[in-house]
Amino acid sequence: MSTIDVHSHVLPDIYLNALQKAGITNIDGFSTPDWSVEDHLKMMDSHKIQACVLSLSSPGLEFAEPGLAAELARTINILFSEIICDNPARFGAFALLPLPNVEAALQEIDYALDVLKLDGVGLFTNYGGVYLGDPRFAPVLDELHRRRAVAFVHPTTPAGSDRLTLGYPAPMLEYPFDTTRMAVSLLDTDTIERCSHVRFIFSHGGGALPLLVPRIGPLMVAKNGGNKLSALINIMRVERQVKSCFFDLTAATSPAYLAALKETHDPSRLLMGFDFPFMPPVSIGRAKDGVSDFEGFSEQEKSAIDQTNAEKLFPRLIKAIEQASRSAADR
Repeated sequence: MSTIDVHSHVLPDIYLNALQKAGITNIDGFSTPDWSVEDHLKMMDSHKIQACVLSLSSPGLEFAEPGLAAELARTINILFSEIICDNPARFGAFALLPLPNVEAALQEIDYALDVLKLDGVGLFTNYGGVYLGDPRFAPVLDELHRRRAVAFVHPTTPAGSDRLTLGYPAPMLEYPFDTTRMAVSLLDTDTIERCSHVRFIFSHGGGALPLLVPRIGPLMVAKNGGNKLSALINIMRVERQVKSCFFDLTAATSPAYLAALKETHDPSRLLMGFDFPFMPPVSIGRAKDGVSDFEGFSEQEKSAIDQTNAEKLFPRLIKAIEQASRSAADR
């Protein structure tokens, strides 16, 4: 087994019960799939996935009042820690933060990373229509910068999108577009450059970002009244910042998508992701084949996307995998 999957979700009972109490009967238009650690491990073994880095998916904790959100974040992060303790070479986890409560989020970062030793933090593209580049979230991102933390950013339904979805569930169109909005908010506020030690992972191949990078830079300048020279400089600045981020390839392994990523992104910043249990296991083989069959990547690049790119981000997990491998060899 070799693959490291950075886009993999949990649906613990305590979270499902909280959703039900809040009157939420589906997740962004889709019925809630069944999930257990045992089923997760069976899926991993069936598809030769060495490890999954777990996170909570949309809607996160936005439905909960601040006290409940902080309580749920703590409980779920402890659950992550217990899953890892039982399966240290098979699972990592991104800590859940009770944003938009910044003070509570900072406290949870301390607990999740210092006490529980989780592998990074999970963020959402927006919180009540406020995107990550907003100055209100600067203390959180500055703290992640100080810690050189990994920040996995998952899309969620944007505010007011009921008028834009054409009647389809939000993940179909609005997830990739909301990832793009989030990235633009970070770029427009220079957050990626200011917080250069944060290892951002953007979901779903960066959404529409690979195609829109050439458009974003000059239009940002036009918005602020800049000239042609400043537009050129800003294009380069935007490209540099985007290339510093990691993209997972969840639902982004078609030849056209990979070709766009090859043009705009370094393959060393691409990671595998399969979105279990929201995506059916049958999609995993197709996603793996999409990368392995793509002629634009060398064999070395394909191997890096499958595993070694993730090794740069998750030292605790990689050490556990190596220890498990040595123990198996000694038996």
